[in-house]
Amino acid sequence: MALSGVINGTFSGTAATNVKPVLEWKATQNISNNTSAVTVSLVFIKSNSYWYPYNLGGHNVAITINGNNATSSRAIDMRNTSRQVIWSRTVTVPHNADGTKSLNIGGSGSTGINLGSYNVNGSITLNTIPRSSSMSVSPTSLNFGETVKFNISRASGSFTHLINYNINGTSGNAVAKTNSTTPTWTIPLDLMKHCTTATSINVTLWLDTYNGNSKIGVKQYSVKVNIPASVTPTISLFSTVEKNTKISTLGLAANNFLQGNSQIECTSSASSQYGASIVKSTIDITGFSSINSGNTVVNLAGMTGQVGAKTAKLTVTDSRGRTAESSKEITIHAYEPPKINSFNAERKGTNIVVTKSCTYSEVGSNTISYSLTRTGGATGSVGDITHDTNTYTFGGYAVDKSYEITMEISDKLNSASGIVIVGTDKQLMHIDRDNGIGIGKYRENGILDVSGDVYIDGKLNLSNGFESVYIPSNSDLDNYNNVGFYYNPSNAEAKTIKNTPENWSFSLLVEKHAGVRQTLSIYHDEFPRTYVRNFYEGVWGKWRHLGGFYKQEEIEPASGFTKYGTGSGSSNTPLVIRMGSVVMLTGAFSNTSVINGNNTIKMGTIPKWARPDGNIIARSKNQASGGNSHWVAVGSDGTISTSRHGSSGQWTNANVGSYLTIDMMYLVENSDSY
Repeated sequence: MALSGVINGTFSGTAATNVKPVLEWKATQNISNNTSAVTVSLVFIKSNSYWYPYNLGGHNVAITINGNNATSSRAIDMRNTSRQVIWSRTVTVPHNADGTKSLNIGGSGSTGINLGSYNVNGSITLNTIPRSSSMSVSPTSLNFGETVKFNISRASGSFTHLINYNINGTSGNAVAKTNSTTPTWTIPLDLMKHCTTATSINVTLWLDTYNGNSKIGVKQYSVKVNIPASVTPTISLFSTVEKNTKISTLGLAANNFLQGNSQIECTSSASSQYGASIVKSTIDITGFSSINSGNTVVNLAGMTGQVGAKTAKLTVTDSRGRTAESSKEITIHAYEPPKINSFNAERKGTNIVVTKSCTYSEVGSNTISYSLTRTGGATGSVGDITHDTNTYTFGGYAVDKSYEITMEISDKLNSASGIVIVGTDKQLMHIDRDNGIGIGKYRENGILDVSGDVYIDGKLNLSNGFESVYIPSNSDLDNYNNVGFYYNPSNAEAKTIKNTPENWSFSLLVEKHAGVRQTLSIYHDEFPRTYVRNFYEGVWGKWRHLGGFYKQEEIEPASGFTKYGTGSGSSNTPLVIRMGSVVMLTGAFSNTSVINGNNTIKMGTIPKWARPDGNIIARSKNQASGGNSHWVAVGSDGTISTSRHGSSGQWTNANVGSYLTIDMMYLVENSDSY
């Protein structure tokens, strides 16, 4: 690229070595108009001073500039000069839109003398005329609401500019058309609504360059714009109130709660700014697990150790990841339900002496009340008792009657009760003439009513047997250590009883040996079964099935297999047999298509009552007459599969009709599958 230059040429005549034609060119740029005035001069230059070419009559000369051709008649006279400008002409040449320009120039003619003719031409590239202005952006990273400065470098003082922006697909004008080379733009806070899932965003800037009303170029820039640190969620409400109406009766102050009983209702309200949204609310109370909800109930039921001053903190997070917190101090008061530490009623002739020791939680306005009632000789209230006095004497109790004394204590939340049986007054023997005899007491029930230990030297014959003791729901068999007969008649109730071998109704026999032995028999129409376990040195052993269960069933083949042999009843019929905890598989399948030696294929499924507790794999030999073998597996889901077929130490395919035995034996402990 240049603004001037020379193109050399030659003459065709006999004197061509003494003179040469050249094109000398120069260009003057008009930046505003994006043009160049290109002047081309045809010049003859003489190299031999003894040579005097001339043609005063003139000759026709043609000069072409960028396709613009013109002719003129020009004389030649180099008698007194070594250089003659034959002709010059100027043409205004437009540049391309980007300011570049290449063009062809040429000069030609016939001298009419022994120089002959000439034709000088060539291509020239002009200097590029600057078009789009450029600018620097400062700073390149700033916050919404702050001002960015631009410094524009332009090619012409007549150029004007405007600056547009695009943020996340939304465009607008940052700087209106201006002649200033140092404009500024304060980034509107409202544009943050286009950046809702991050804390910064790249904003694209376009610098448009104008010459008058004509846009002559565009350049692109970018600036990183950040969400100010002050733009966070706003929490307008965070409250903790008691939701348990019973606790409300205790008159606790605001933000005071009760251990193990309160239901702390947490309510919050939060908002985000400039288009963001609240995506998460978390409540943390010291000593408790985080709760991912801003409106929730924290149930203290069962929380026995968390008491004292606590901090409840609400944390909200918006879609930009910004957080806000609000905390409040709460107090959790210790609480235990009313408790009967001791309770006794002792007969003193016709008087009964009641002693008790009780405790309750003195929190808020909580109080304790007592009720002492009796059944037996007479039913009704025994008398009034209070918390502060622990010993009472009540009279009027017949010596020949037993009484059941019940004490119930209650605070504003819970209650507890205890029962004491007060027997008749002591009597070595009491003969109730019409009904029976009492020994060690007054006779009250039956033909023989005994108080005290009984020793029998001889057989005890019972016509109607023993009465079994009912085991209620939610009991624990670990607590049944006393010799006797027990039972539960309901499957639904049995499911709630701890430490049973199955969730079925049952009868239980408890015996003494070195420790304790429990024998539990399951009631089942088709499969009754019995378990035993032992208690020794403070530890219960596992339940063990005693056997007595037997079941046999043919195994149906899966798709692609048949029962080997003549079908059901043959010696090769695939069978599953369970005897107690022992399961046996026997028989064989036959495949109806070739099985690849490395594939695992399902052959059948065994019933639930025979499924192992884990996967079992065995190698079955003598597969077909050739001595082949294969691996057979039984899964805990009951699937029987075959894989890894072999012959003479090599893995091979199982051809159609192969003898795929399933013989194996294993133990099972499952019982829920009966």
